[in-house]
Amino acid sequence: MYISRNEPEYFHWHDAELMHVSENENSLHWHVDTLNITKENSQNPDKKDLCADNVKISFKDYKIISLLSYGFERWQNGQLIERTEDRYYSESEILKFLEKMKQSSGWVCNLLDGDCIREDNLLHLGFDLDFEYLGESFFRLELICSEFTAEWETYSGTAWYEQVKQKPEN
Repeated sequence: MYISRNEPEYFHWHDAELMHVSENENSLHWHVDTLNITKENSQNPDKKDLCADNVKISFKDYKIISLLSYGFERWQNGQLIERTEDRYYSESEILKFLEKMKQSSGWVCNLLDGDCIREDNLLHLGFDLDFEYLGESFFRLELICSEFTAEWETYSGTAWYEQVKQKPEN
């Protein structure tokens, strides 16, 4: 069993698949497939980034601090035909969004990106999500937590971008 504590910056979130979301007590749990663990992670024994499936991510003492729906522009024949602005969700809307994620089964969404800032003994984490919700599909979820833990049994192989010799930017 591999256990990585408080190293969210040593995961490459692009194209990871969020398979299940749950909560208990004061923790949020994500079950993630095709998550890439960078060579800098304390649990990676290789000189290359590796991939793992069935990774359990736990955010202890978490609080979702914002949820943003990215706006978009749709163009046709050089003409702007539709535009929506970025929109922040209210606290009650965030709770409904989280409930919808918890009710999804089998596959919840793709993670497009993730980042981390450390502030006052807390981790401030941001994730871009590809998740269909109320006619919108691209979101930025930001949360804070006191502890981040990732657990997995085995590696499924080398990260896809190591095989093509080109690591995508975070």
